[in-house]
Amino acid sequence: MKNTSLSKKRQKANIRKISIVSLIIVIILVLIRINYVNSRCKDINYAIDYYMTSGIFNNNKVLAVNGMKLTFSDDNKTIAEVSGLYYEAPHFRKKYQISLSKNKGKMWTLDYIKDITDDINKNN
Repeated sequence: MKNTSLSKKRQKANIRKISIVSLIIVIILVLIRINYVNSRCKDINYAIDYYMTSGIFNNNKVLAVNGMKLTFSDDNKTIAEVSGLYYEAPHFRKKYQISLSKNKGKMWTLDYIKDITDDINKNN
């Protein structure tokens, strides 16, 4: 009897150790990914591409940035027009206005994304 209860305790301890090590590895990988993206977002082209093509809750996501035109840019703020195919089917061609600003770490962060596809179609 004692051997079975002892082996169950060891088994539970091993499962806890594996769980803790797995959790630590996942946290380290997430931190590495965040650090990588933050360092790459110091480049305006990468930042625009990243904010337009990624994000779980990004409703304005495109498959790929096909065109990009800076409409305003200074040292701390940038406004650009970005075009690409909409992420969800049917893949319509969409055009967005994206505003980015630099934070204290010299990384470009997203201010807003505005869909200007309808505005362009009305003008034509």
